[in-house]
Amino acid sequence: MLIDGPAILGWETWREMDKNHSMRLLREQLGIMQEQGHFRMIPLDVLTHFISGGLNEMALWLANESLQPGSLDETTKVISVFLEGFKQSTRCSSDEM
Repeated sequence: MLIDGPAILGWETWREMDKNHSMRLLREQLGIMQEQGHFRMIPLDVLTHFISGGLNEMALWLANESLQPGSLDETTKVISVFLEGFKQSTRCSSDEM
């Protein structure tokens, strides 16, 4: 999907579809999590693009490394560490961003 989609549909069409579907859902979920205080107040549009791009690249890497022992576990571990960094801390205020 990440390789053939843009090649078949064209980059602009594929980006528009991604924006209207998966990125929209990701942004909505991040907004809910932010409102519930799970992570600090940071710009959601930037965060959405940052996470989406990282996950897309990680999926491509994992597809090439899938036969390597531990690659899925390593990927899961990296995602967990990354998400821990966004958690709201009791010492952190929304003004720190």
